[in-house]
Amino acid sequence: MTEDSALFTVFLEGLAASRDSQLIRDELHREYESFHSSMKSCLSHFIHTDPHSEDKDIDSLVTVILGIIDGIGVQFSVMPDLAKDEKKLGCH
Repeated sequence: MTEDSALFTVFLEGLAASRDSQLIRDELHREYESFHSSMKSCLSHFIHTDPHSEDKDIDSLVTVILGIIDGIGVQFSVMPDLAKDEKKLGCH
């Protein structure tokens, strides 16, 4: 995202346009569904290979993770210097 901020800007503009366009809304829905499915598959593999794990609500976990990713993306778009500050990102 920090390397291709134009792509993220298009994503944000797509979100705004989706309010008035069923076509854009449907496409964003397909993209989110695909990403959600991929992440769910990955997490399911790790959770089900852990002998100490219980059955988890993976769909809810994926939804929360995607919300965090989206929220960080919004922060980076309005505070681009944040992405350059490793201390603020917890990478120190």
